[in-house]
Amino acid sequence: NFIPAETFTGSLDEVRFFHSLRSEDQQKKFANRNVFPDNDLKLYFKFNEPSGAFGNNALVLDSSGNSLHSLITNYVAYTRKPRFKSCSFSKI
Repeated sequence: NFIPAETFTGSLDEVRFFHSLRSEDQQKKFANRNVFPDNDLKLYFKFNEPSGAFGNNALVLDSSGNSLHSLITNYVAYTRKPRFKSCSFSKI
């Protein structure tokens, strides 16, 4: 069972995971640019999922092309804040 030593408090606009290491220059170059599916992009959460009548606000869609859609736990959608000290993701 995972118990974090420190937790993040704040908000994320998006999360990108790549297979290869990104240099500091590459990170700066692409920090404010759109990325598109390619073989090196493994996971891309934009956190702009549909809301309202859709119903499942805990769903996070993977835009990497790998369909690693996930559910956020320990998260309350109506306040946009975590209920506990950490959020976690699980592949659906």
